[in-house]
Amino acid sequence: MIRKIFSAVACAFLAVPAAQAQSETQFIRTSLVAGIGANQIDGDQMAGYFKPGLILGAAARFSISEKLAFQPEVL
Repeated sequence: MIRKIFSAVACAFLAVPAAQAQSETQFIRTSLVAGIGANQIDGDQMAGYFKPGLILGAAARFSISEKLAFQPEVL
């Protein structure tokens, strides 16, 4: 299931440069998203347990007008 979703997202991002080359204005812009997640677990009888994690994803920005855009993200 995860592999199918990842493949679909990868194909969508590979098709974006072709769509951008056909128009003079950039209707679609893609980017990578990265960050650090910091979790504190409560209720596990372990004081001060801290679980860090890495967050990776992708975003696509669709321009609707000059001042308005829609940006879905997959993390």
